[in-house]
Amino acid sequence: MKPAYENPQHNIQIFKEVFESAGLDWSVIGGIAAIAARAKKRETVDVDFVVSELKDLEVRLRSTTNPNKFRILTERDGTAYLIQGETSDGMHFDIYIAGTDFERAVLETSDTDHIASPEAIIVYKLMAMRPQDVDDIRSILLAHPDMKGLDKKFLDYWIESCGVTREWKTIVSSSK
Repeated sequence: MKPAYENPQHNIQIFKEVFESAGLDWSVIGGIAAIAARAKKRETVDVDFVVSELKDLEVRLRSTTNPNKFRILTERDGTAYLIQGETSDGMHFDIYIAGTDFERAVLETSDTDHIASPEAIIVYKLMAMRPQDVDDIRSILLAHPDMKGLDKKFLDYWIESCGVTREWKTIVSSSK
């Protein structure tokens, strides 16, 4: 049997229970969401989320996931924006606290399984632009030939608002 961190879906269920018991809106983002939208599958051993607010999430996470590592990153004014940790079985997690209009839009457009939309994942991946992010974007576009099924208005608006127009044009032109 694979360790749980090699199958993040096992731990997603634990996080789901924590988020829902706290009454939070939440969405899976990052690699797992990209895998759901890609034409070609890949593996990931970490999990990323965005949640609507902090509430008592720190206490709930510490008691439920029994993390080996745990830290909360804050803005200069003390506002929490990211919880990072590692579950007791070794899976890394990042939980972003929705503090931007884009993050709130991600929560609003997630599907019924709480997976971020392909459009939201493209924007997130454009902001990071690591090799695996570029590969994820290209595979999402491959799964949506001529951008069929993608919300172009959402993409256009958030690509411009997040300042990643140049990156988008580079990927679109190299994907043709």
